[in-house]
Amino acid sequence: MYRTHTCGELAVSHVGQRVILSGWVHKRRDLGGLIFVDLRDRFGLTQVVFHPDRVKNFAVVEGLKYEYVIKISGEVVRREEKTINTELATGEIEVQAAEVEVLGAAKPMPFEIFETTKGAEDEDLRLKYRFLELRRERLKQNIIFRAKMISHIRQYMDARNFIDIATPILTVSSPEGARDFLVPSRLHPGTFYALPQAPQQYKQLLMVAGFDRYYQIAPCMRDEDPRADRSPGEFYQLDCETSFMEKEEFFDLMEPMFIELTEQLTNRRVKQKPFPRIPFRECMETYGGDRPDLRFDLKFQDVSVWGKTSGFQIFQTADFVRALAVPGGARFTRKEIDDEFTDAVKRAHGKGLAWMKYDQGKFDGSIVKFFSEEAQTQLKELLHPEEGSIIFFVADSWEVSCKALGAVRDLAGEKLGLKDPSVIAWAWIVDFPMYEWNEEFQKIDFAHNPFSM
Repeated sequence: MYRTHTCGELAVSHVGQRVILSGWVHKRRDLGGLIFVDLRDRFGLTQVVFHPDRVKNFAVVEGLKYEYVIKISGEVVRREEKTINTELATGEIEVQAAEVEVLGAAKPMPFEIFETTKGAEDEDLRLKYRFLELRRERLKQNIIFRAKMISHIRQYMDARNFIDIATPILTVSSPEGARDFLVPSRLHPGTFYALPQAPQQYKQLLMVAGFDRYYQIAPCMRDEDPRADRSPGEFYQLDCETSFMEKEEFFDLMEPMFIELTEQLTNRRVKQKPFPRIPFRECMETYGGDRPDLRFDLKFQDVSVWGKTSGFQIFQTADFVRALAVPGGARFTRKEIDDEFTDAVKRAHGKGLAWMKYDQGKFDGSIVKFFSEEAQTQLKELLHPEEGSIIFFVADSWEVSCKALGAVRDLAGEKLGLKDPSVIAWAWIVDFPMYEWNEEFQKIDFAHNPFSM
């Protein structure tokens, strides 16, 4: 037998029992002739004490190193009051070892497993030894959380008469806004299968076939540039389809699931119930993106009409001028603005960032000299800036001016501590455009898939 209990299971109720544990040597400490080992498995940590007079093969213990896989047997004892670890689920007990067996020796680790460096090692090194990095608590908890979330989703959907149906992985090309991954056909040389970007056609066929309510945790394969929040080329989504249902009925059906996922699986709360409905265009023109961070209420405004008569040539000739007044932003230094905020605008393909500060009833900044007293008064009436504010401007095309100032908004919220980590602010973004202009291929293309909004 390799274990009678897991390393996260033992408690005071087990005191006096003889147990067998297996796991990894997480930490080792040598104190006064005794050797203390924190033994780790998926479920937690247990402190094991090796006494030279009580362990049959103490020489083996002396040779233990980090990440050795071992099996131990011994007796559960209560810790002394002063040694209790309240941060550990098993912190009131320890195991007095009687026997130890090395199941797998380990070479020196290329980096620390218990994250004293917080994952700061070179990314290539961590990916080379990904199986070691996955032992880290943060990544382990991410994987466990994902499994719990998918299980909760399945229970929720099953309880509402949805059917979990797996659709084909080898399919025909169906443009979904990205390039396809192609798989050559052996039986039909010169022809190709495509990996699905989404199961769109199949779920529509399922509705025609009368299945009424379908869902799956669907793999989506898209030959697109990597993103920070997605695995390159592949991600999974909750894909579903219903018959005989209006949009608002669907929102009412799905909204409780998001609330449950938030408030039952995390320690966060949902900011607003029911979720606000925000039209796509309003969302872009107010927050700068179609998935806005609504935990804070910074909104920007279209000041294009004011810009045309402002006397500032850049604003007068721009397609759109947008302004964001940030209360408390006057504290931002010139270096922060030039190095961080301007860089955020450029990453969003903006040409540049203009700004002025507002304090003691007047504007200040290098561009203020270009505006007449009348123009400044009009700007005050438009924005109603608070004392100690900074006003950021982006002048560009419709899309770029929205996205670039949205990047500024996001950075300002982060730097001012406006993003409450205990809150999630869900919203339904509605009225998406069906098509958009593809600059790369100079053609009209699908925008967001309207069937999955």
